[in-house]
Amino acid sequence: MKLLLNILCLLGLILTSCTTIESLSFDIIQPAKITFPVYARSITTVSRKMPGKEFNGTYINGYENLQKLSIKTRKNLGATIERSIINTLNETQYFSRIESYGEIDAEVLNNKIIQGIKDSTSTSSILFLKSFSIEPTLIDFIYGPSSEYYTSTFRIKIKAIFDIYLGYDIQPKTIAFTDSIKWDSYSTNKEDLHQFIPDIDECLKEAAEYIGNKVVQQLLPSNKNVKRFYFNTSSPIMKDADRYWKSGNYDYASYLWEYMYETNKKNYFKAMAAANLALYNELKDNYIQAEIWARISIDLFKDNSEERKMMENYLKELKKRIEDDQILRFQLI
Repeated sequence: MKLLLNILCLLGLILTSCTTIESLSFDIIQPAKITFPVYARSITTVSRKMPGKEFNGTYINGYENLQKLSIKTRKNLGATIERSIINTLNETQYFSRIESYGEIDAEVLNNKIIQGIKDSTSTSSILFLKSFSIEPTLIDFIYGPSSEYYTSTFRIKIKAIFDIYLGYDIQPKTIAFTDSIKWDSYSTNKEDLHQFIPDIDECLKEAAEYIGNKVVQQLLPSNKNVKRFYFNTSSPIMKDADRYWKSGNYDYASYLWEYMYETNKKNYFKAMAAANLALYNELKDNYIQAEIWARISIDLFKDNSEERKMMENYLKELKKRIEDDQILRFQLI
């Protein structure tokens, strides 16, 4: 009896070890945070006139002594941000018309200002750079007094707020974000430590362009890489399906997974086949069918099993993609 139990346990371990989880990644289109109706897809960029071209931050030397860091620029960063936005938008060809109104001495846009901008530019929407701030930090690190090796990091923290007036709306939608961009340098000579850090004006220009690109990413649908998985076993059917899948014959792979689901009597293997069919249908943009197969798989896997938890997480991502698809239908018209 003891020998039989040992054999059964060994067999269970073998069967478990024969199941593998294959990973893959692919690009999907994710919706923009702001949805522009078709009638509102002509836009004017406007920036608020902000005095001062000096930005204060912190300098940390190799001994962690804090000092005030002040940097100045000869450039109009608001105008640089505007140019970055316009250049990127022109490349996408999403908007029928793109104009620049320049600077305006106002903290908010009232109805009169909004109408004046639209009348002078013949556009339907306005992107208003309401405010931005830049906080620089310079950190020099010394690897001991005798190592003669130094590193330096110059970081610019960026905060920006944009108001977007869509078509006939007089209440704006707001985009606010905080991010940072950095440059690293190193040297064996302390005097040359900052040799790889660009000129301050060049750093600020890159930071302004970075803001512009970040904003555009929220105005337009964009590609996003997602990671997925499917199950494989040592059974001939699943191995054949795996070969078809990896060679790009997804339909043939799905036929074998369907056969596995319909003919196999064990819930564990049926659940794996159902999970794979969910992925197949997602790749085909059959999201509702994918959700059905994902729920079938979850029901067939044992409670609290790792496979069930994986499928529950997958279902959450799939449901988010279904919601996004409804938004994309309006954004991609």
